[in-house]
Amino acid sequence: RGTQARFTGAAHVDFALPWRHELHVEGADVPHRSLGHELAHVVAGQLSTAPLRVPSRFVFFHHAAVTEGVAVALTPELSIAGGLTVKEQAAAMRRAGFAPDTAGLFSGLSFFAESPARSYVAAGAFIESLVARALPDPTRALTNLYATGSLDEALGSKEAAAALVQAHDQHLDLLPLPEDAAAIAVARFERPSLLDDVCRPA
Repeated sequence: RGTQARFTGAAHVDFALPWRHELHVEGADVPHRSLGHELAHVVAGQLSTAPLRVPSRFVFFHHAAVTEGVAVALTPELSIAGGLTVKEQAAAMRRAGFAPDTAGLFSGLSFFAESPARSYVAAGAFIESLVARALPDPTRALTNLYATGSLDEALGSKEAAAALVQAHDQHLDLLPLPEDAAAIAVARFERPSLLDDVCRPA
């Protein structure tokens, strides 16, 4: 931790620098809590031609839902919580009333308007659906999404993107869940984004 802090200024976070083909993680636990996630950022960065090798517009407008959604979808074993998979968490979050709007999550700054727990899970679950449903060539759709940051461009049209969002949401609404899923969703997703949280005097 001291070495990472001295050379990067970050002592308590794991992170990747895709444009430098670097990742920085703390600890040597096996399995590591975030090594796969950060490695996914570096590998997926090869799909982007942006200077920082992340989906972006005008360099600085970062499509975080794509970046983090792909990393979560590529390493689903790291995102299991309470025994629930990423899609099961997303489904439970929807039924508990905490889920962000799927289409909105991939546009503008909506990803940052939600708590990280909500945004990461919702984005990862959607990317899983994109890979499963973007036929006949899911690999091309995922590559185009990472290169452009645009669902419309990745899927060929606004109509195709809207249809995938609708199919994904319907899939989550019908997904069977264990009895304790609701309680897990409340515990994990009830806390709002810092942007929405209300400061209360002590």
